Amino acid sequence: MTPHSADAPSRRPRRVASGARAIATLAVLTVCGMTALSAHGDLHEQIAAASGAIARHPHDAALYLARGELYRAHHDTNPALADYATALRLDPTLDAAHLARGRLLMEANRAAEALPDLDRFLARRPDHADARVVRARARAAVGDAPHARADYDRALSLAANPDWFIERARLVRSSAGPAAAIDGLDEGLARLGPLLTLTLEAIDCDLLLGHHDAALARLDRLVAVSGPHPQWTLHRGDILLGAGRKKDARRAFSTALEQIDALPPARRRTRQNEALRARAMTALVHLDTMTRNP
Repeated sequence: MTPHSADAPSRRPRRVASGARAIATLAVLTVCGMTALSAHGDLHEQIAAASGAIARHPHDAALYLARGELYRAHHDTNPALADYATALRLDPTLDAAHLARGRLLMEANRAAEALPDLDRFLARRPDHADARVVRARARAAVGDAPHARADYDRALSLAANPDWFIERARLVRSSAGPAAAIDGLDEGLARLGPLLTLTLEAIDCDLLLGHHDAALARLDRLVAVSGPHPQWTLHRGDILLGAGRKKDARRAFSTALEQIDALPPARRRTRQNEALRARAMTALVHLDTMTRNP
C-alpha cells in the first residue's frame, strides 16, 4: 500500500512525531558524525543499521533524514540527497531536512543550490545560529557579501563563536577592506577576551593598513596574557622590520635566539623550536645583507 492510499490518515500522527524525533536524532548524529569520520567501519555499520530501521518503518521521515546525515558524513552526496528528498516527501514540515540538504550542498561546493533550502529553514527558524553561518558561507560563495555579512552579524549576536568572527572578518576584509574587518575583530576580542586567533587576525589587518604600532600593542597584550615565547618575539621582529626599524628588529630576532637556546635540550630540539631558530637566523642574515647593501 502506498503512502497515498486509504490508510495515510492513520500515519499522520507518526509524521508529527517524526519532526520532534528528527531534532533529537540530528543532535545524536552531530556527535556520531565526529567519531564516525575517524572510523569508516563504524559508519558503515550505522548506515546498515539505519537501513534496517527504514525497512521496518518505511514511512518514518526521521529515519531517512538520519540515514541521509550518515551518508553526508561518509561523503556520499547522491544517496544523502535521495534520503533528504524522501524525508521531505513523507513529511514536508521536517525543517531539519532542509538544513541538512543545504549544508550538504554547501559541502559539495553547490552554494547556489543550497540557498533555497537554507532560506526555507531560516524562514521558520530565524534564530538558528549554525544555519545562519551556513547561509552566510553560501551567500559569500555566490558573491553576495552584504547579505552574507548580515547572516554572520545575526549568528554572532546569538553565539560568540571565535571561528565565525574570523570568517566574518575575512569576508569583510575582502569586500570592504581591513579597517572594517578590524572593527568586527575588536568586537570579538571585547566579548571573548584576548584570544590568540582573533589577535593574530587583527594584527594582520593592522599590518595591511600600515599600523605597525597598533600591531605591536596587540602583540604586547597577547604576550601579557600567554607569556613570552620565541614565536611572539619573532613576530615582533617581523613587525619591526616591516616598519623599517632595523635595529629594533635585530634585537628582537637575537632575543628569540636567546629564548630558544635557554630552553631545556629536549624542548630546544623539537621540530617547532628548530624551525623558529632557523627563522631567526635567516632574519639576522637578511638584516646583515641589508646593512651591507643599503
